[in-house]
Amino acid sequence: MVGLLTSALAFFSIWAAGKAIRAGNKNWERFTDKQPERLPGLIGGGNLKIARLGILLSVWVPLFFICLWLLAMYVMIHVFHLNHLIFSLSVSGYTP
Repeated sequence: MVGLLTSALAFFSIWAAGKAIRAGNKNWERFTDKQPERLPGLIGGGNLKIARLGILLSVWVPLFFICLWLLAMYVMIHVFHLNHLIFSLSVSGYTP
């Protein structure tokens, strides 16, 4: 559960940072449209494709680990029939 939550928090923080960067880029584009000469874009040097490729790893790694943790929990519950162990550890705490 810790790994799943960590991956989810990482994904949402990266998503929020990307949203803030896009908003800053839109403000930059509005500012540069008022200038006499065209300035390059704020992210990716003005190249939108490069800007999108630059965030692929940071977005897909947390999603990969979210899927991996969900798969691991599915295998533990349905293949190895460990649902009693998982739910007893998460609800009542571990007591050896």
